[in-house]
Amino acid sequence: MKNLIYFLMIICLHFSAFAQISKKNVVKKPKDSITTESKRIKVDKHELKIGVLKPIIYQTIEVTYEYIPFSKLGFGTSVLFNTDKTNRFTEDFSITPFARFYFQDPNLQNGNGLFLEGFGKYISGRNRELNDIDVEYNSTAVGLSVGYKWLFKSGLIIEPVLGFSQSITRSNTAAAVGNLRSDISIGYRF
Repeated sequence: MKNLIYFLMIICLHFSAFAQISKKNVVKKPKDSITTESKRIKVDKHELKIGVLKPIIYQTIEVTYEYIPFSKLGFGTSVLFNTDKTNRFTEDFSITPFARFYFQDPNLQNGNGLFLEGFGKYISGRNRELNDIDVEYNSTAVGLSVGYKWLFKSGLIIEPVLGFSQSITRSNTAAAVGNLRSDISIGYRF
């Protein structure tokens, strides 16, 4: 019993001495450096973008939201609305969920630079046949895109994307077998 008490006393003294040593080794940083570090750690992960070529050429609006949870991976969705159903653009509505893999310099902020995108697409539209009658269709497709994202310190984004998708289901022959995914988007990261 006496040996057990000595053993417990030695253990308690050892831990209290270790605690004193570790407290002395802690260096307090000035408040300014802590604030600077916390600003550096905060990373904006949300983006909202709008396509600029499709509204000019076809009177369609495509809005994209992207969430970037990791430095080289982003997830998002693009939604397209055709505001002029008499134009040559055959998509009236489409929704395009995507995943992006960024090949960026590690010194750049997350989700910046060259990327490869895998996407799925649901399309509802119309196609004009030879006798000038619009035939409506629905289609789903999968595809790949490549693009580049320039992210400025202000949060402004410029992003060209070019890709192609292959139709996997079509409601009728009016639906295209393949679709082009291309635009230049301007947006903001927050």
